[in-house]
Amino acid sequence: MLLQSQTGEIELLPALPAAWSDGSFSGLKVRGGGEVSAKWSGRRLTEARLKATVPGRFAIRLPAESAHLTLKKNGKAASLPVSNGLLTVELKAGEELMILYSGS
Repeated sequence: MLLQSQTGEIELLPALPAAWSDGSFSGLKVRGGGEVSAKWSGRRLTEARLKATVPGRFAIRLPAESAHLTLKKNGKAASLPVSNGLLTVELKAGEELMILYSGS
């Protein structure tokens, strides 16, 4: 499973098949009006993007190994709240959040 979107949270790569060590996807729709793309290498996320198709608040469940993140909102460095592994962001329609993972 590449993406799960329920209970108000977006979870990336919740059940990645063992054979898919490296890969990417784009254009997957999530509840609340968003579109997600992601890349991974060695079964770990390297990049994720969330683009709002309508204004809203989005909550992204971060992987346990997400110690080093770079966040960009509309191409600019951003500092966003993370509580109990859940990153929350408000986006207007057309705005994008990019998460870059640099390992543990």
